Amino acid sequence: MNGIDDIEWNPKLDPCLQSDGYSNYSLQTLATGKPACKAALQQELGLPVGSEVPLRGFIGHLDNQKGVDWIAGAMPWMMNQDL
Repeated sequence: MNGIDDIEWNPKLDPCLQSDGYSNYSLQTLATGKPACKAALQQELGLPVGSEVPLRGFIGHLDNQKGVDWIAGAMPWMMNQDL
């Protein structure tokens, strides 16, 4: 019920990672595939493209039970960071 379906959400098989600079990757190609996906996402979102800048994301229910209150509390600090 909870957790990630590692078949459906497998970056090696994901058809959404086959265009616009994205790239499928596995443990063997992690060093090149994941940075390519990060750069493609940064470009798609209009963010500065750079491997040295951390990229953070949150996927979950907007509920305190999921920690969103911690994220909200940290937002002023995060906005002053190079993220």
